[in-house]
Amino acid sequence: KRDFNWKIEKLDKTGLIASFYGPQFSCSNVKIPLLGRHQVFNAALAFAAAQYFLTCSEQLNEKTIRTGMETVKWPGRFQRIHKGKQEFILDGAHNPEAARTFVKTVSEHFGPDPVYLIFGTLNDKNISEMIKILSPVVSQVSIAGIQNKRSADPEKIYRLFCKDIDPERVKVFSNARDALKESPQKGKIFVAGSLFLVGEILEILNK
Repeated sequence: KRDFNWKIEKLDKTGLIASFYGPQFSCSNVKIPLLGRHQVFNAALAFAAAQYFLTCSEQLNEKTIRTGMETVKWPGRFQRIHKGKQEFILDGAHNPEAARTFVKTVSEHFGPDPVYLIFGTLNDKNISEMIKILSPVVSQVSIAGIQNKRSADPEKIYRLFCKDIDPERVKVFSNARDALKESPQKGKIFVAGSLFLVGEILEILNK
């Protein structure tokens, strides 16, 4: 019987630990440096594929599979970047479903920690629904315009956030660079709403 199975052993602020079981071999307590319970499903798919190709490649074995999962990187998907005392956590979260995943992941990995969010999105997205989903976990939000002709109007986003959050905790900036300059000088800073915004933030942080 050729069964595949997996189990999440632990979730914390650095990722997750999971065990994977297959007909060829198993990998126990694999440290996956990605945030989000959903990432274990991606890892399990890779593990199952590796089991299938195991008979085709001498270079593919338990050690290489474990190393691959433990060193995986996924830019823009709960990507973490440290800059001095600041830690930036960037995730596209560009639609309601992704926003729900964002909220669940933040709650599971960071618990009640305050969430400072830099948010920007495109005008063809379901912005009001995304904001309703995000607002309950956000302690403060900076809205950033995106350098793209499809960028949603930051003032429109501001008005929508203010329906759910005290306006004193909502700021508006025309661009990502200004939003970054005014972000807290220490602690966690989340970025979400668009992969375009994430790309702009990454470009600034990597200079």
